Amino acid sequence: MAKATIEQLKKAGQADAALAFKAAVDKSLVRDIDLQISWSGEADIDLVVEEPPGTVCSLSSPRSTSGGTLLGDAEATAISTGNSGAAAIDAGARVQRERYTASEAFPGTYRVLIRRAWGRVAADTITVQCTLHVGTDREQKIVRQMPLGADEVLLSIDVPAGRRRESLLDATIAQDIVAQQHISRAILAQQLNSLSDPNAARALSQSRAGGGRP
Repeated sequence: MAKATIEQLKKAGQADAALAFKAAVDKSLVRDIDLQISWSGEADIDLVVEEPPGTVCSLSSPRSTSGGTLLGDAEATAISTGNSGAAAIDAGARVQRERYTASEAFPGTYRVLIRRAWGRVAADTITVQCTLHVGTDREQKIVRQMPLGADEVLLSIDVPAGRRRESLLDATIAQDIVAQQHISRAILAQQLNSLSDPNAARALSQSRAGGGRP
């Protein structure tokens, strides 16, 4: 889509606009860190990332206050069967992925927990691909095959040149506020659920009525 727009601008004689649009697109694709794990087999794997300020990006908090985002993806491979050429989905051939990415990441060490939630990973092996400074002339990519025999793998990734300059303290406070909001919502949900119980609602009504008497 972006490439087509650039070509249209060029054909319309708007070379400067095409260059500006391309620069904006290129900038939007820059990532300080992009971590992907992939595996095949009937299994589910969880990815948890602890960021330098102590914030955590996980399935329960897929967007952290430190700028991290957790994404999931399942890519099914079609396998031709029989002479008819009909395609069927082979569950064992599926390549599944979990991805953590941050456009502007805090500099520091990222602690990554890769944990098997259930099932069996083919050959008990996962592929870990980590790319730093995506979309820049400093891009670095590392790909490793790692065993998952013990159900979990813990690794550390250093990002010394992260571009995020927000105070670590500010990010930590923001994360604490988010956690407190989650707790408050959970308490409110419990209170609302208790009101759905007729006996609890009647008791609350009676206590309020009694409290209003002289």
